[in-house]
Amino acid sequence: KTLRILVVLLLFCSVEAAIDALAAQTTALPPPPGPAGQPGDIPAASRQSCLTVSITLSLADVANIVNNIAPTSFSDTWHNTMSVPHVVWHGMKSHVEHRIVRVPPHVDYTVSRGTIRLSAAGERVGVNMPVHAHAREEPGNIQGDAGGEAHGSSTLTVKPDFTLAPDASLEVNINDAHINVLMGRISVKGFAQAKANEALNAVKGRLNDELSKAVNLREKALTAWSRVPGCAAVPGTSNIWVRLNPKAVALDGPHADNNAVTADLTLLVEAETLFQAGKPASPPRIPLPNLTNCPADKDFHILLPVRVSMDELNRELSTLI
Repeated sequence: KTLRILVVLLLFCSVEAAIDALAAQTTALPPPPGPAGQPGDIPAASRQSCLTVSITLSLADVANIVNNIAPTSFSDTWHNTMSVPHVVWHGMKSHVEHRIVRVPPHVDYTVSRGTIRLSAAGERVGVNMPVHAHAREEPGNIQGDAGGEAHGSSTLTVKPDFTLAPDASLEVNINDAHINVLMGRISVKGFAQAKANEALNAVKGRLNDELSKAVNLREKALTAWSRVPGCAAVPGTSNIWVRLNPKAVALDGPHADNNAVTADLTLLVEAETLFQAGKPASPPRIPLPNLTNCPADKDFHILLPVRVSMDELNRELSTLI
C-alpha cells in the first residue's frame, strides 16, 4: 500500500523527524528468505518527492537596502545657450555655420529625495518617494523650489543561478515651478526632472547585486541541499530504510504580500524504500544545480509495507457493501 504524505520542512529541520510520523502507522515486515534460506533485500519502487523550505524577507529590510544604495541628492547646472553664426572660409565654397555657445545666466540646481517606501503589489513591489528641487540663477542669486514624487514598481525575478534580477521602473515627476531670471521665466521641472530620472535609474544594477547578497538565496538552497540525509531508518523498525537522493531544486515565487516577500524553495528528491537488515549506502550527492521549474505535484511520496489481517479487511468490506 502506498502512503502519500505531505512533508513541509523548514530550513533547519531534519527529514528523520518527518519519518517519525510514519512509525505509528507501519508494521515492519521481516525480509523474505533468500535463495539459500538467508534474509534477502527488497528494494521498493522509488518515487519523486518534494521537500519545501519557506523563505520570508521583510519589505522593511528591502527598503533599508534600497535607501542605503539610492543617492539622496545630486547637483547639476543648466546652461543658457544661443546659436551664433560664423563664416567658414573655403574660397568659393565659403559658407555660414552656427555654433552653440553658453551665455549668462546659468542655473545651479540640486534634486534631493526623501525616504523610499516599498509596498506589496502581488507579483511586483511598489516604490514611492518624495523629491525636492532647489534652483539658483547666477548671476543674480535668484532662487526657486519645486516638490514632487518618484514612483514606480519592480518585478520579483530570480535567475536560474539564484541571483535576484529585479527590473525596477521608476519615474520622477517634479511640479512645474518657475524662477524669474534676467531672460524671463525658467521652469525648474524642465531641466531637473530628466536628470533626476537618470540618477535614480542608474543605480538599478548595483541594487540587484546588493539585494542578491542580502537574500543569499543560493546559500539557503545549499544548506537545505546538504542537510537532506542520504539514508534514514523508519523509527521502530530494524529493516526498513528510506533513502533520499536530491535531484533538482525549484523556486515558487517570489511573491509580495502583507509587507513581506515570500518564496518556497523546493527540493526534488528521489525517495526509495529498502527492506534489509543493514543500513544501505547513501547515494552520491551531486552538486547543487541551477533552479528549475516547480513540479505540479509538490507532495512527499514514500512506499512503505503495511500488514493487515484478513479479519480487518473483512470488517472494512462489510461496512462498504
